[in-house]
Amino acid sequence: MKFSLSWLRDHLETEADLTTICDTLTMIGLEVEDIDDPREKLAPFVIAEVVECTQHPDADRLRVCTVATGGSATVQVVCGAPNARKGMKAVFIAPGNIMPDSGAVLKAGTLRGVESNGMLCSERELQLSDEHDGIIDLPADAPVGMAFMDYRGLDDPIIEIALTPNRGDCASVRGIARDLSAAGIGTLKPLEIPEIAASFDCPQSWAIAEDSLEHCPQVGGRAFRIEHNPSAPDWMQQRLLAIGLRPISALVDMTNYITHDIGRPLHVFDADKLRGNTLTMRMAENGENLLCLDGQTHELISDDLIIADGEGVVSLAGIMGGEASSCDANTRNVFLEAASFNPSTIARTGRRLATESDARFRFERKVDLNSIDEGLRYASHLIATCCGGVASNFCYAGNAPTAMEAIPLRVAYCTQLSGVEFSASDIQQILERLGCTVTIKNSEILLVTPPSTRPDITLEVCLIEEILRIYGYDQIPNVSLPQPDDRQKIMISPAQRRVNLIRHTLAHQGLDEVINLSFVSEDMAALLSDQIMPKIANPINAEMAYLRPSPLAGLLQSAVQSFDNRRASLAMFQIGPGWIRTNTEDQQHAYASGLRLGNTAHWQNAHQGGNDPYAVQADCLAILELCGITAPQIRTNAPKHYHPYRSGGFYLGKKPLAYFGNLHPEVTDTLGLKLPKSIGIAAFEILLDNLPPAKIKAASKPALPQRPLQPVTRDLSFAMPKDFAAGELLRTIASVDKKRIDNVEIFDVYEDDNTRAVAYRVRIQPEQETLTEQELTALCQKITDQVQKKSPAVLR
Repeated sequence: MKFSLSWLRDHLETEADLTTICDTLTMIGLEVEDIDDPREKLAPFVIAEVVECTQHPDADRLRVCTVATGGSATVQVVCGAPNARKGMKAVFIAPGNIMPDSGAVLKAGTLRGVESNGMLCSERELQLSDEHDGIIDLPADAPVGMAFMDYRGLDDPIIEIALTPNRGDCASVRGIARDLSAAGIGTLKPLEIPEIAASFDCPQSWAIAEDSLEHCPQVGGRAFRIEHNPSAPDWMQQRLLAIGLRPISALVDMTNYITHDIGRPLHVFDADKLRGNTLTMRMAENGENLLCLDGQTHELISDDLIIADGEGVVSLAGIMGGEASSCDANTRNVFLEAASFNPSTIARTGRRLATESDARFRFERKVDLNSIDEGLRYASHLIATCCGGVASNFCYAGNAPTAMEAIPLRVAYCTQLSGVEFSASDIQQILERLGCTVTIKNSEILLVTPPSTRPDITLEVCLIEEILRIYGYDQIPNVSLPQPDDRQKIMISPAQRRVNLIRHTLAHQGLDEVINLSFVSEDMAALLSDQIMPKIANPINAEMAYLRPSPLAGLLQSAVQSFDNRRASLAMFQIGPGWIRTNTEDQQHAYASGLRLGNTAHWQNAHQGGNDPYAVQADCLAILELCGITAPQIRTNAPKHYHPYRSGGFYLGKKPLAYFGNLHPEVTDTLGLKLPKSIGIAAFEILLDNLPPAKIKAASKPALPQRPLQPVTRDLSFAMPKDFAAGELLRTIASVDKKRIDNVEIFDVYEDDNTRAVAYRVRIQPEQETLTEQELTALCQKITDQVQKKSPAVLR
């Protein structure tokens, strides 16, 4: 909502300056979004006289002008405007100043060999309009040297505020002035509208279809026989231009002006273009069409409210009129319309047709139901002033608006909600400044009737909000909420804290967290579980009819979409629930699932480990170590959706802790992941419910031992059957000498048709003295003997 400061002062008697007014607007909920002060950009422009104008010696379309700007010396300006001539008064700007249209600094220059020390400007260059066919041509009596801004009265700041959907009353300058007056910034002036007497009976009548009364409860109108339809007065055009509206004609500009001035949308018909003597407010018939004033032809449906004459649709009610019945310079008979509409009806049609208008903006936010008469009388005065002629009597149809209902307001409840001690008289004073009628029932209860301009006030809490808004939110004392003495020191449980740590650990492993829905298709559920999944009673669609067995289902769907979008490398995880259905009930379990899809044939993506089960194994081990599990048992019995030979599971006794590995080829084929050999997909699922309970307070760590001696590494390679789990030997080797063997890891694997060769790197940490070669050899031999004793592996 835009308006100028002088326009506001037409309705508000105030001495407050621009800053005070804007600060108050924001404090009462009408947030100021922008202030455009033309005094800053138009100050350098002055009125000048062209005392000499000759043809440029080297350009047919340029003229060399000698310009007097009010000083003792004249200025030479090269001008290309076709209307530049000797003796005219124009607008001049000197070099070194900023041009409003481009933001560039004007510089002195040379055009075709002739110096130019300034510029004669058009209206577009001053951002006054789009006119740029010639420079501004001022009247002969315009004083040379006077600031153009002062001469034209362009020193009027433009204020733009943001309106919330419930404040339709402030979609007008008068509504804003009313709120400022209630906030103590001046006094609201009375709206004095001279009466225009009726000279003839209205030839038009209104009718509202019975099924349309809920959409349009009342409509009014008045006919006029005007003398002409000239341009609107300059003062009106300037105000409309200032808020971004293009002046068209007196009749059209008058309705636009009243819409913004008092918030009452109106529409004028050329009565000679209407067919029949009755205009009907009704719902459209499917297939009816209307060419609107914006040049768009809209096909209507039965939900659209329209105004129809004897032959068809002439207007989209409450939104926009039709081109066929519009007023032009030849209009002599006018019919004026003012109506009240259901906001939902207007919003529904406007959104469906994607048609914006000032009328729609206001009717969607509710217009004062009692403003029909006021709008008709206001328009009658402006039409008589601008267009001359005579007016008919008023004509109406529909039901008169009912009075606003009184709302009981409890003084104690107002104090309770606001935190401010208000007396009944304080509340009465504030509400009456807002236009409410207040009756003090007793010292504890007031009966408040909101004004018709505020249909959004319907509840007791609405009144309390209005009281606080005008009282000032900045005046509400800052009071801390009471703190209970028995509040818990620990705000999150150990299990919740551990989930957060798991989330950070997986992110540190290079995985991105994603959030997927818990719903999957029946095929996806069957792909990841042999058990029956819980079915949703009211699914969003058939592809989301079951609860997922684990978050891995959503990760797989994300992987398919990413691969289809040619993203061949990704790593992601999700922490969330999974479900299974038993004979008695549906069970929910917590999971931390992850997935890696990577092109390991490229060195940059090798860290993603897309087809390497050891990458997801490392993810699982990082989480298990976080939970205090340093040496879990490893087995090969992973669920069916994992590769039978490239997967495994971590166990604590008989309880599974995590599954990891490459996905089964049948899974990738079913999902449509046509992966080349260089690209693989690996996943893991950590069963959070099976992890040992998180401790409230972690045990203190022992002091880090000081080891002055360098560690020694030895590499041992063992050959073993391909069906033997190479990870089992990690624990076997580490148990040979727990004091000296600091770490064991697999660093290489080689396979042939029948056997697998796995290379282990053993880090040995001396404690008291450096180990001799004989001692190291003896330790390696001990490791070899232990491995060959407890497994089918043999030293290569």
